Amino acid sequence: MANIVTSQTQFSLYAGTSFSNINSEDFTDSGAIGLGIGVSSAVLLTQKSDFIIEFGYEYKSLSTSSYYNFENKETVINNPIGINNIALTSLYNYFILTPEDNNFYLTAQAGLGTTVYNSWTSDDPDLSSALETADPFKLFYVLGTSIGFESFRIALRYNKNFGNMLSGTYIEDRTDTTSAFTNGRELNASISYFSINLTYLFNSQM
Repeated sequence: MANIVTSQTQFSLYAGTSFSNINSEDFTDSGAIGLGIGVSSAVLLTQKSDFIIEFGYEYKSLSTSSYYNFENKETVINNPIGINNIALTSLYNYFILTPEDNNFYLTAQAGLGTTVYNSWTSDDPDLSSALETADPFKLFYVLGTSIGFESFRIALRYNKNFGNMLSGTYIEDRTDTTSAFTNGRELNASISYFSINLTYLFNSQM
């Protein structure tokens, strides 16, 4: 049984880039470019489909010139905001074309994932203090396609996070020095992005 499972399991490494749109009323700009690396395994389900598990790290650089503080006043930022994510993703991968019919693979993919680490950093002291409390677990969905050969494939995907990526982060009211409790306004940002990954597969399953 172990030999059967091993023969139907495919391991790979991937690396790529992403282009994000960040929708937020708290930042003046919304674009980010990212780089990612990771590992994956695919278990054959049928001759036309498999199930993929990916574990990867991605860094995004959000180029924003300013953010809005507790009083909704624009505060200038001189450096980009860094977004570090470690994610676990599960995908259903359906083979539209295979080398038996053509000279290459073409697949359609869909799945769900979650970040297990979600860290935002800034050189601005007040913003950095707020960002470091971002919740780590953020769900997202994935739609995409891949094309390639036995050892190398390219995947083009659309990724969309559910809800607020910055839930748990609060800009504090620095003007209220009389209250024993700190007032705060929660930051908000939703992310959607396209990614392009190059995958190297160690063993062939089809």
